[in-house]
Amino acid sequence: MHSGHGRAKRTITLAALAGLLAAALFLALSFWQNWLWFAEPEPVLSVAMPGALSENCAGCVLDSDLPDKLEARMRQLLAADGQLLAWYKLAGRTGQPPAVTSDLALALDQIYYGQYLLEQGRRKDFTQWWSSFQAGWIAPDGSCRISRGDSEADMSQDGLRTQLALARLLAQSVSVWPDAARYRQLADLSDWLLPRLSGAVPTDSLAAVPSPAPILDPGATPTPKPQVTPSPGAGPARELAVLRLASVDLFALEALVQVDPAWQIVYDDYLSRVEAGYLGDSLPLYAWAWQPDSDGYLPFAGSVPAIDTCEALHVVLHLCEAGRAPAKSIAWIRAQLFNQSALYTSYHPGQGTPVDQAECLAAYALAARIARMTGDELLYRSAVDRLLWHLATSQTSPAFSAVFRQADDGQVFVWARDNIWALLALR
Repeated sequence: MHSGHGRAKRTITLAALAGLLAAALFLALSFWQNWLWFAEPEPVLSVAMPGALSENCAGCVLDSDLPDKLEARMRQLLAADGQLLAWYKLAGRTGQPPAVTSDLALALDQIYYGQYLLEQGRRKDFTQWWSSFQAGWIAPDGSCRISRGDSEADMSQDGLRTQLALARLLAQSVSVWPDAARYRQLADLSDWLLPRLSGAVPTDSLAAVPSPAPILDPGATPTPKPQVTPSPGAGPARELAVLRLASVDLFALEALVQVDPAWQIVYDDYLSRVEAGYLGDSLPLYAWAWQPDSDGYLPFAGSVPAIDTCEALHVVLHLCEAGRAPAKSIAWIRAQLFNQSALYTSYHPGQGTPVDQAECLAAYALAARIARMTGDELLYRSAVDRLLWHLATSQTSPAFSAVFRQADDGQVFVWARDNIWALLALR
């Protein structure tokens, strides 16, 4: 009896030790995997998705399978190694020159596609996209590379646009599908961006501005006096570093306030700069860029007086997203689509007339997003109808169902950016 009692006691002791060991292992595993009590609290953000389909304009959507076909064709032509390449050039009519696919991939294209997946609620596709994007495009400091092959991100070219587009996407995705890892990525990006935008204003382009013509000094006229009075010509062009107003994603700046309140001052500052770039009621759009050294605005790039429609409408879109919809600008967009049935790539700043007859494809998608935010179904329909006119309809064309552009020399291109913006407008 005594021996049996001892064995039972030892068995109970061993079982208790095994239980304690199992509990310790479970606690260690929970700590390692962030389970249960050790799990990071899910971040709480409330960031809207302005321009996406909403009750504000329930009819602002294309009720057909065209967007699905467009996405499938875009991916067929441009998807490679888990990313979208920038463009595809169709072969000539006789097969010569042959078809060519760009070897360049742009981060903005990837981010805009991720935004489309998010707005469509395709969580599985978004998660897969993010995993691939994070692995290939995020730098160790939390910023985003600009294009495939860049060694580091900076504020040149589309650097600022890329960082802010990623900040917007991360804030929106964490708001819809809370995720501690994506929030940490957003916080890292916020920390990287804040000192670059709260100090000296970054520039993202160079503007070629003609130097003032020389002023002749009559007292310095050579002897004998020339028979023809010389007329001063323009001096050599100067290059000025500028910040393009379309690069300032006001909605992203406002969303970052939820990550760090220090962004509020930055948002207020850039909002005032953007709104001050209004060109005037004769052409109620916005200047191309702001020049920090002179604290002045450049209406257009270079010496040719032509307002870049895509850039200007991006500014209007950003103001709408920030709840600062410029009524006169929207009225101008409506007038162009209703009266001229088109939005052209550039307009004369004084006359308000098209500089050429090339249409701005992205402008139709931007106008459609603006229409959703303002609840203007008629404007949406007008913009989408013109956008669909630029879809390839020949079933024998490699670009069938995709948005295409035809160059002056007749070559046909399918650009990722055009097609992603079309998806953002149609769905």
